[in-house]
Amino acid sequence: EFDTTIMKGETFEGNLIENDSTISRLLTASNGCDSIVVIHLTIETSSINTIEVIKGIKVFPNPAHHTLNIETNFEVAEDLNIQLTDLLGRPIQIFQQSGVLKGSFQLNISTLTPGIYLLVFNTKEGRAVRKVIKS
Repeated sequence: EFDTTIMKGETFEGNLIENDSTISRLLTASNGCDSIVVIHLTIETSSINTIEVIKGIKVFPNPAHHTLNIETNFEVAEDLNIQLTDLLGRPIQIFQQSGVLKGSFQLNISTLTPGIYLLVFNTKEGRAVRKVIKS
């Protein structure tokens, strides 16, 4: 069983998620053994601060193969903590940027396995989450 958090209105495996949900999948290994995976999806509600932080961050291209570009446009300088996680919220990489206001920087994702990841942005003002696809 896995627990993960997504924003209301995001898609998971092509399905629009509007409420907390539980999804079960039957996985069959190449040797014929079956496993049932249960994923509990919890909808994260946005606060005013989260909305403000989300407005100040752009991530592109998406999907990306080698590099993710991040543009910021904050009203005041922010210390920015960025976590790249898998869909279960397990940290893969952590990045720190101090005194971020307006500008851009790049994250190298060339060594990641293709799939879906989350970029979690944290500042003293709030939190933003972006889903990114590594092709």
